[in-house]
Amino acid sequence: MAKVAGADHLRWITANDLNRSRTSRNVGDLLAAIGPLQGAGAKRLLDIGCGYGGLAKLVGDVIGAEEVHGADIDEAVMAEARGKGVRAVVLDVGAQPLPYPAGHFDLVMSLGMMDYLPTFDGMIREIHRVVRPAGSVLIALPNLGSWHNRAMLLLGYQPRDIEISSQTLAGVPRRFYQGEQPAGHLHTATARAFTELMAFHGFRCVRLSGGRPTMRAVKPWLEIIDRAMTKRPTLARRFYYLGQKQTA
Repeated sequence: MAKVAGADHLRWITANDLNRSRTSRNVGDLLAAIGPLQGAGAKRLLDIGCGYGGLAKLVGDVIGAEEVHGADIDEAVMAEARGKGVRAVVLDVGAQPLPYPAGHFDLVMSLGMMDYLPTFDGMIREIHRVVRPAGSVLIALPNLGSWHNRAMLLLGYQPRDIEISSQTLAGVPRRFYQGEQPAGHLHTATARAFTELMAFHGFRCVRLSGGRPTMRAVKPWLEIIDRAMTKRPTLARRFYYLGQKQTA
């Protein structure tokens, strides 16, 4: 992965990042998603839901950003994120506007956070406001239309990333999620629905790519299926949406 990035950017990923963010354990997918941004001149980056800041700094290094900003609802992550050089602020993006002027950023990203919000519109509108004209946005989300969600629904199970209780994981296959507790996932989207929603809010899809979050120990044939399905982002277990703000 470091070879793909061109430098040892993985130094920013700490144990705290790994514990908090599934994306931190699958950096190769992220590096593939931001490939078109390398050399694009993005100097100012914002990560919404930055956590401990490792991924924000990693992406900032890869694309050559001069300023890396972050926002997160959890004050406990601030010290480490700021220690890495992220200009981090405490913010509830579901209830508060982003504290930045219009057109301030070249790239705004959010990795696996939007599925904690009741709806996506407010956050997308704020992203559109703070991104400069023709600026970029990178969003990663669990894919509602993934091959494994389709299979679970056919078998009568609840998709893992749509929780109906804050106390128990109801309806999921227990053998795969033994010991897990609800994480606060309210809902997610199919890759098609999210692409259409971003277009509605003024973004053009530049690239849609798939991701393979780390799986629990499974049969080798499931790994083979998963790898094959990920080649088609609409069937991957996670999708990365790279978009560009449209200009009038």
